[in-house]
Amino acid sequence: LALMLALGCVFALVSCGNGDVAGTYEMTEISGSTTSDGVTSPITKDMFEYYTLTLNDDGTGTLASKAKGEPTSMEQDIEWELDGSTLKIISNIAGMKITEEMTYENGVITYDVTQNMGAGNSMTMHLVLEKQ
Repeated sequence: LALMLALGCVFALVSCGNGDVAGTYEMTEISGSTTSDGVTSPITKDMFEYYTLTLNDDGTGTLASKAKGEPTSMEQDIEWELDGSTLKIISNIAGMKITEEMTYENGVITYDVTQNMGAGNSMTMHLVLEKQ
């Protein structure tokens, strides 16, 4: 659940309405690890039933994911903005705006993050989403 929330915070994209970028992207690769209370666990693609990102022409979209074995899925409305090859990510989580940046190139979105969340909790992740 913590990983799902962290990934949800990462994505909420704001757009200029770029038709070449608009479409549905599916996770093709994810790797990394989370550390909580001194215990490190890997992040792998087989942890997810699905992980998709839909970017609409009007700069809105949806992030949807479901962890394997979990009874609920996550769906979040998003906005997105492309500045060159930088996909600016703005999410509104619990009333706070969070801005992240990803790389967009030829139908592929790449996101690399290292977060130290304090109290011995951290996450390192490499995520690749490809346009379908």
